[in-house]
Amino acid sequence: MENPNHLNEPNEAILEVNPVVPQSNQVVDIHDPNEMVDILDDIDLVDYDEEDHEEDPEEELEEDVDIELEDDVELIFPYEVEGDKPHHLEMCHLIRCHPSLSQRTRRSMLHPRLLLGLLPKSLMLFATFREAYLRELLNHDLENVERALGNVLERMSVLESRENAILKKRLAKTNTKLLWARIERENAERRLHESRVWNKRFYLDMVRIGAVLKPPSDDEDTERPRKKLKNSTSDGT
Repeated sequence: MENPNHLNEPNEAILEVNPVVPQSNQVVDIHDPNEMVDILDDIDLVDYDEEDHEEDPEEELEEDVDIELEDDVELIFPYEVEGDKPHHLEMCHLIRCHPSLSQRTRRSMLHPRLLLGLLPKSLMLFATFREAYLRELLNHDLENVERALGNVLERMSVLESRENAILKKRLAKTNTKLLWARIERENAERRLHESRVWNKRFYLDMVRIGAVLKPPSDDEDTERPRKKLKNSTSDGT
C-alpha cells in the first residue's frame, strides 16, 4: 500500500490495523474495544413505573364517574371550620391528603363534573365571606373616622381653652390698667382742685396784706365808662 502523502515513497511507517466490526448485543468499551458482553434477551433494561404512568385524560373523561365512599368518609372543608376563604384548590388538597380514601376514590372526587357541582355552594360561601369582609372593612373605616373626629374635637377644645385662658389673662391686664388709669386721674383732679384752692387763698392773703392790688369788679368796670361818657358830653355842650 502506498503512502497517500507522497506518491514515490513506500508506505512502510503505517501499520495495518484490522477493523473491528460491532456485532449485535455488543457493548463497545472505551478501554478494550474487542471485549464482548453478552446481554440476555429476557432482561428488560427499561424500568416502567406503573404508578408514574400517565393515563390519557380523554379516557378518564369517557369513563363513568363512580364515587365510592369507604365507611362513611366525612369531608371536612377548612373554610367551614376555620372561616377561611373557600377555594377549590384547598378542597382538592384535602381530598388528596385524606388517608382513608383510595386512589380511585380520589380521582373520582376530583373529577371536573363533581367540582362543577360544588361550584354554586362555593360561590355562595364566597359571596357571604366577601360581604362579611366588606362589612368589617366599613366598620374599621368608620371607627377610624370617629377616632379622627374625636381627636380633632379634643384638640379644638384644648385650643379653645388655651385661647380663652389667654383672652381672660389679657382682659384682666386691661382691667388692671384701666383701674390704675382711673386712680391716677382721680389723684390728678384732686391735686388740681387743691392747687386752685391754695392759689385762691394765697391771693386773698396777698390782697389783704396790700402786697397786691385788688382787681376791680365787673360792676365798677361798667360804671366808670358811663361816667366818662357823661363828662365828655357835658364839656362839648
